[in-house]
Amino acid sequence: MYVDLLPELGAHIKHKYVRQKAAALAWGVSDAFVSAVLNGKKRPTEAILADAGLVRVVVYKRAEPE
Repeated sequence: MYVDLLPELGAHIKHKYVRQKAAALAWGVSDAFVSAVLNGKKRPTEAILADAGLVRVVVYKRAEPE
């Protein structure tokens, strides 16, 4: 099942860690990095995804001819 990453990760943090700072400490990253991930400016690390029970999936599609 595909999920919308940002709300899913935000809910995971609230449920498991309560605060972003606690999540950052557990994941070994800065508060600023967690904030950047939640704002869509950075990609989450594999460890963050694994903690949330998620995996990165990349999909490619052929471009339509002009």
